[in-house]
Formats: sequence, C-alpha cells, structure tokens
Amino acid sequence: MRKPVRWRRQRNHLPLGDRVEEVSIVAHDMQYLYEEGDHRVFMDTESYEQHPVSKDLLGNKAQFLKESMIVSAVMMGTRIIGVDLPKFVELKVVESAVSTRTDTVTAQMKAVRLETGATVNVPTFVKEGDTLKSTRAPAPMWNVSPRSRP
Repeated sequence: MRKPVRWRRQRNHLPLGDRVEEVSIVAHDMQYLYEEGDHRVFMDTESYEQHPVSKDLLGNKAQFLKESMIVSAVMMGTRIIGVDLPKFVELKVVESAVSTRTDTVTAQMKAVRLETGATVNVPTFVKEGDTLKSTRAPAPMWNVSPRSRP
C-alpha cells in the first residue's frame, strides 16, 4: 500500500473483515501565483481558492515555475499531492557565461541562468536574451528560439 502524500511504500496487513476507505484523486488546472517562504502558492482556476504547496513536494519543478503559469495539480480532497508542468515551458536567458571555443570532437556546453533563477547547461551558441523552450520528454530538452533584435 502507498501513502499518497509521501510516495513511500508501506506494508500493511489488514484483518479480513476491515474495509478500506476510497480516496478521490483528481487533476485540476491551477495558476502559479507567487513564492512565499518555502511554499509556492497556486490558485484553482475554477473556484479561485489559493493552495500553498511546499517546495519539497515540487522538487526540481519549482525552479521552472513562472508567475501566471497554468499547471495541472493532482489533488486528494482539498490537498495538492503533485504538480505537472505544461508540456512546453519558455524561459528567457538572463545571464550567460562567456565561452571560449576550442577545437573539440565533443559538443561544448556552458551554464546559463534563466529568468526563474534556474541554471541549466546549454550549447555555447546560446546568448543572453535568447528564449529557451523546454519539452517534458523523459529528461527536459531545450530548444533555442531566435532572440529579438532591436
């Protein structure tokens, strides 16, 4: 049996006559509003109720949340037990390290900081001001869209 909030396996042996209560788990569209301490606050797009979610529950996904982003939140009753990001997330590069090109056989990567504060490794041709588009494939993949030039 699993504890749905902690996602750890736990063995329980129930006596034969005992009944198990059914739990309703549903997905709702929620809008990410803001960060408050160790929590992120989401708003239900239908009822406008606000739900704080701990950063620990979000894990690595917390660093890719943008304000006003619509996400799919998995709820057990009135409690959020999981959050799924949209299929595509577009984030702007705000800081990029200068890279030196050398003749190499392998692809060179450099670290850039995104508008949400996340740091990711990208190819050396990515510049400050570029927009990266992430896909939710088994591991996030980043595509670069052309930056707007004045």
